[in-house]
Amino acid sequence: MWLRRKKMRERSWKSPWGKNSNHVIWLEPNKAAYNVNEDVEIKVFWGSVRNPEVGEYEDWLAYLLDPEGARLELPIRREMLRFSGGKPFFFLAFKPRKSGPYTIMLENNYGVLNKLKDGDWTYGPKRYHRNVEESIYFYQYAKTIVPVGESTQGSTRVGNELEIITTKTGFYVNDIMELTLLCRGSPLPRAQIKAVYGIYPHIKEETAETDMNGKAGFHIKEKGVWLFVAEHKIMEGVDGEYDYKWLTATLSLPVRGIKNAKHD
Repeated sequence: MWLRRKKMRERSWKSPWGKNSNHVIWLEPNKAAYNVNEDVEIKVFWGSVRNPEVGEYEDWLAYLLDPEGARLELPIRREMLRFSGGKPFFFLAFKPRKSGPYTIMLENNYGVLNKLKDGDWTYGPKRYHRNVEESIYFYQYAKTIVPVGESTQGSTRVGNELEIITTKTGFYVNDIMELTLLCRGSPLPRAQIKAVYGIYPHIKEETAETDMNGKAGFHIKEKGVWLFVAEHKIMEGVDGEYDYKWLTATLSLPVRGIKNAKHD
């Protein structure tokens, strides 16, 4: 990835990935719903600007959980897609054999970044670098839900260190979307979940704070793909490797127009 090959100046230390979610990985199916035995293709994006150039993928792990919770690893492919507008994309593909919700996951084991005292950054274990102010191990979890058939169920709980859960799919404009944020399986209270929606360059953002049960709600105002982002710092380090972990979880969900509208 580009951060491995050149130094990066600090942008916003509140979130090491910077402004407007431009350094989080996320998934986008090419349709809002599918039928059994229909080919499903899911694009991989890098940031809210929908950048397909997400760099190296040797440290990625892609898989799905079917409606019964069975896990199947997915190959990561890169080629021209029929809906890509002439650009090559990384994407995931599968063919569902049964109705119900399919939870699609992509994990990015980004590795260790070291913030140096002069403000620059280097990549790799802390012990190999000098003048390190802090050393952070980054790990990202990207999730989307693919409903097959008439299913409007939400995602299966995957069990990742940081995870955004929804109990349903099939959202429309003016719905209230309730999410739950989990850290190591337990609700994470007083944490921020950011919603990103709209088409670049007209990106919009809003933030909600989770309650004591890890829940937060969003009023859906526009149709299109909504991206939800949560980040969490875990103060657990490994001597000579890193000082703490920075986890990122994304959940992307399609939203349709106003329900029962004539031109939905």
